[in-house]
Amino acid sequence: MTTAPAWPSTESVVDSLLVAPQLRDVCLRIPLRTAPDDDELARINRDNPGWKVELGSDCELEVRMIAGGDSSDIAAELVVEIGLWRRSGGGGRIRESDGTYHVYHPTIGRRTRAPDVSWVSPVLLEATPRANRPRTGFWSLCPTFVIEVRSPSDSLPDQQQRMQEWLLFGAELGWLVDPFEQTVWIYRPDQEAESIERPAVLSGETVLVGLTVEMNEIWSLIDEGNDESKS
Repeated sequence: MTTAPAWPSTESVVDSLLVAPQLRDVCLRIPLRTAPDDDELARINRDNPGWKVELGSDCELEVRMIAGGDSSDIAAELVVEIGLWRRSGGGGRIRESDGTYHVYHPTIGRRTRAPDVSWVSPVLLEATPRANRPRTGFWSLCPTFVIEVRSPSDSLPDQQQRMQEWLLFGAELGWLVDPFEQTVWIYRPDQEAESIERPAVLSGETVLVGLTVEMNEIWSLIDEGNDESKS
């Protein structure tokens, strides 16, 4: 007689991570019998600070340690830069890593994603019903622009695939910032990703018109961290 698999609960999965620090530098993908709803997924993230839990394919949880150190600093700097541009006339909404989205593509299915930085354009905001962007909970739309900052738990191929998926979901521009290789990958629809080593300036191009981000401060943060690690 075949024994049915014992499916873990979301609570037991996340609890096991908290006592397994050797797993903190990897992304874990854990299948569940049923997918958690928005409230449960939000509660799991709220009750487990230091972890980012997203819904991947089917009923699969994707669990990562939240970026710290250089990765967190870089994301914070980028939020400030894009926020200043928004206030100066860019409009729309800037969201940091707690801003979570329900996204969909017919060949990928439904996902729950929380990029490190995202921007929703004024046009997209106006076109999206208020019910799809509640004051609390997850927004049912794909942001116009996304930034992912690679952390120790992210492999470069996984992050590159994630960026390609953002384009399929509907993003118009994306940056993948890799502090380990000191490289920025720029993603545009229907184009090959462009890799730039230590760019001095990044442009919002025709998507975030007028945005220019001076990158020297970000590279200085990375250099400072590298110097400290050698001492």
